[in-house]
Amino acid sequence: MGDKYRTGKIGQWPDDHMAFECYVQASEKGNAKAFFNLGMYYLKGKVVGRDTNKASYYITKAANAGLKEAEAYLAWQRIGSNKGVEKEKALEYIDNATKKGSPVAWYIKGLLARSGIFQSNNSDNADFCFKQATFYGFNKK
Repeated sequence: MGDKYRTGKIGQWPDDHMAFECYVQASEKGNAKAFFNLGMYYLKGKVVGRDTNKASYYITKAANAGLKEAEAYLAWQRIGSNKGVEKEKALEYIDNATKKGSPVAWYIKGLLARSGIFQSNNSDNADFCFKQATFYGFNKK
């Protein structure tokens, strides 16, 4: 229901306040997508004040519940970390999300393969990842 308010499919215009309330209710029932959307609201400061701690909390909760979009997001967020444990967690998130068919995760994995951050620089592997991203519907806008 929150997505319908957020996109304007209910009412004449998008209503982020109603969407946020729907996501709160759904999160109380353990809905992973609601956790992710709440995290994004806190990250962007929409409806609520920007709070990166709450954003991280909700997005991590969504990833731990197995939501591929959250896993891909957290992987991307952790790639720039200088901490080895963060990079290992990023790779774990990417692997989980690609196994579930996340186009964004496949794209990120292609970038990683091309740059050699986690793997040796292998253009064949990068090209395969980019093809998988396209196959699963990735559209770089």
